[in-house]
Amino acid sequence: MVSGISYRFDPKAAVGSRVSEVKIGGQPLEAGKTYKLAVSSFAAGGGDGYTIFQGAKVLVTAANGQRDVVALTDYLRAQPTVAPKVEGRISQP
Repeated sequence: MVSGISYRFDPKAAVGSRVSEVKIGGQPLEAGKTYKLAVSSFAAGGGDGYTIFQGAKVLVTAANGQRDVVALTDYLRAQPTVAPKVEGRISQP
């Protein structure tokens, strides 16, 4: 899930060059700037090759917070309906 980010993705481009025109909150991504992000425990643990997140500061652990699936389940149960929509945050050439 991506929130507040838009970018262009070209699956035919070389690995390492597939993502371009990244914006955070409508502003261009700034090299050298520190951004905060939240990821699932799966990604934070290196799942699907997300090794870049390993060793990052963990703010909420299984011991002091809900598991991802419990939080998602609670959220979905509290919603009258789930109505996903295409928002145009990811585009291809």
